[in-house]
Amino acid sequence: MYRGSGPLLVVAVLLAAAAVGARAGAAAAASQDASISISPSSANSEAGAARTLTITVAGVTSPIARGSYTATASIINSGGAIGDFVGPNTCTYTDASPSCTVEVTSQAAGTSKVSATTSVTLTGLNHQATPTTGNSDNTAAGGSGPASLSWVQGSATLNPAGAIDAVGAVDTITATAGTLGGSLDGGSTFAASITGGPGGFVNGSTCSYTPSTPSCTLQISSSQAGVTTVHATTTMSVGGVLLTRDADYSETWVDGKIALSVPAGPSPVGGQQTVTVTVTPLGGALDPGSYNASLTISKPGAFVGGSTCTYSSDQPTCTVTVTSGAAGTATISANSTFKVSGLQIKRATGTPENGAAGGSDKATVSWSAGGSASSTGTNGISIGLSPRTQSVENGGTARFTVTVTNTGTNYLSHVTVADSLAPHCGKGSGDIAGFNDFAPGAASTYTCSLAGISSGFTNSAFVSAQGPRGDSVTASDSVQVTVGQTASTTSAATTTTATTPAPGATVTVTASHAKLVLAVTPKAQTVITRITKAKTTAGATITIVHHGTAHFTIRATNAGSVGLSNLTLVDRAAPGCVARLGKLAVGTSKTLACTRVNVVKKFTNVVSATAKAQGQLIHVAAAPVVIRVAVKH
Repeated sequence: MYRGSGPLLVVAVLLAAAAVGARAGAAAAASQDASISISPSSANSEAGAARTLTITVAGVTSPIARGSYTATASIINSGGAIGDFVGPNTCTYTDASPSCTVEVTSQAAGTSKVSATTSVTLTGLNHQATPTTGNSDNTAAGGSGPASLSWVQGSATLNPAGAIDAVGAVDTITATAGTLGGSLDGGSTFAASITGGPGGFVNGSTCSYTPSTPSCTLQISSSQAGVTTVHATTTMSVGGVLLTRDADYSETWVDGKIALSVPAGPSPVGGQQTVTVTVTPLGGALDPGSYNASLTISKPGAFVGGSTCTYSSDQPTCTVTVTSGAAGTATISANSTFKVSGLQIKRATGTPENGAAGGSDKATVSWSAGGSASSTGTNGISIGLSPRTQSVENGGTARFTVTVTNTGTNYLSHVTVADSLAPHCGKGSGDIAGFNDFAPGAASTYTCSLAGISSGFTNSAFVSAQGPRGDSVTASDSVQVTVGQTASTTSAATTTTATTPAPGATVTVTASHAKLVLAVTPKAQTVITRITKAKTTAGATITIVHHGTAHFTIRATNAGSVGLSNLTLVDRAAPGCVARLGKLAVGTSKTLACTRVNVVKKFTNVVSATAKAQGQLIHVAAAPVVIRVAVKH
């Protein structure tokens, strides 16, 4: 070789430099021998759902060598997300199938960034390539960055919670669609239904909302006291993800009535008669405290002492005394303003509102110049209910035919029908022509109904009347009402059905793994009505009637394996036992002590309850308990 200077020396130098550059380029290319990608690169998912990600590895400078390899993924959360892997964070691929998958989920809204890396051997190379998503070398080699997963949530609410309104009022429910991790893509609709109790919707059972105003309103009203339960459902789109959400709502309707009771038959002119005022709350309890009842009387009657009397939440009756200096009949009316569960209610005898609540008409009292009337005949009365048995759908209406007959030989007055479970079946002389002058052999027939039935019961009606000498006569009749088809929630495995309990039984209802046990004690009790005598400031003797109070203990037990929510007690015969008990954990019980004041007649009390378990609505009715009345002087 020529060792001097000149052209050949220049060529040798250039060839050596090229060899060095080739070795450097090969070293640089080693970091780009393989690429890794993860797909999809971005996606929106419902929080709690699983998202599958595909990891793909490719050789760049040469094919992947034969064998199996492991890809490892990792997560970085932000914005409240708690993303984690469903199963392992690794997956296996081969040279023949260079892709594998991992699953990711998050129980909260936010963002999860998922990266992947691997070590892989390429054919013809004596080292392993280690590509990682998001590295600049990986991107230059055709790989991807990390996958960005957005988790979204939605909610539905009905407000205000625990609303209480007077019967006849219109309650406005605000339905709101809420989101986390994204915004509403467009408007949608809430569809609502009444799942229990009285009442109905005003102006429709649906309402619509928009992304800018994600709330709308529904309105309900009721002409009866009780608890109305509402269920609403909406389907919303958040970041392209469809979410169906529902919510429940309950409304308590309260009412009250005022009634007058007066002695039967005329008194001698100058004689004094005691008028009793009774106020009864419906759907709730009288607020603690004292209240006044104001009375008026037409001529020839006059008050002995004042024309007002005071009653209390503990003793909701009071009396006034009236007299007359001349023969004739006087009409008495009464009114009072009182509070039931915090709401002010005003009722007056003889008004449509009081009659609809089961209150009384105005009363009449008479004085005779010849003294008390007498009769040598017999008093007799009967009452019949039909049909003897009937079956209604859950939430349906039972209809009754009531027939009252004078079975004696005397005329009867002050004929009154009472029905504690079906108040609209109660009638008096202000409702039925002839009930204040009921001829021997006469019969009166009318129809009535009870809506919103959720469990079977025994309906008992009582009739009372006064003979010409002031002696009373009574009768009663009972019929059975069953629930033939309940509003049950059906899943793939189970259907929940409420059934009529056998006497003395504790009733349980199950929905899937839910089990609610409802018991009422005592099974039977006797309430005492005490009749006492007292003297007025004028020295006259008056009779005072003190009706007793029935006491109940209601115990609800979660005997299942899932928690219960929206637990609500319903009691048509004892409105003071209506209560919302809320959540009931597995294996726990809640106990409510409650009363029905001013018990005038025997009645049967049937307590029922509703609750939600795993999205299903269950119903249960406790075994009936019997309340009797004894009179002591």
